[in-house]
Amino acid sequence: MRTLRNYETLSGGPVVLNFADLMDDKLFTETLGDDVIYHASSGDLAIKAFVSKSVDPVFSGEAHLNEKRLLLDVAIADTPGLKKGSKFTMGGKKYTVDAEPDDDGHFAKLVLK
Repeated sequence: MRTLRNYETLSGGPVVLNFADLMDDKLFTETLGDDVIYHASSGDLAIKAFVSKSVDPVFSGEAHLNEKRLLLDVAIADTPGLKKGSKFTMGGKKYTVDAEPDDDGHFAKLVLK
């Protein structure tokens, strides 16, 4: 009988691990997330989210501009009723959701203004 090493499968190939599968979504956000207040229609909710900044190209006719954007990754379960126009407060400043470019069913990436 053959003994498997920690990095092998029964077929002899390497095991590919996804880091995200090793940590529960709630534990991940509680550990690494930033404090944010979500202003839901049912009341204010203190949640954890991931705040980042990006510079994205914006095209307008023949003009090519770069626009700074504030991005927020939030857990869908923590943000009931999330939509364009929803409000968040971070560090005492209020922000409005301008767009939701990505939603995988667990987390949504939001563009704030």
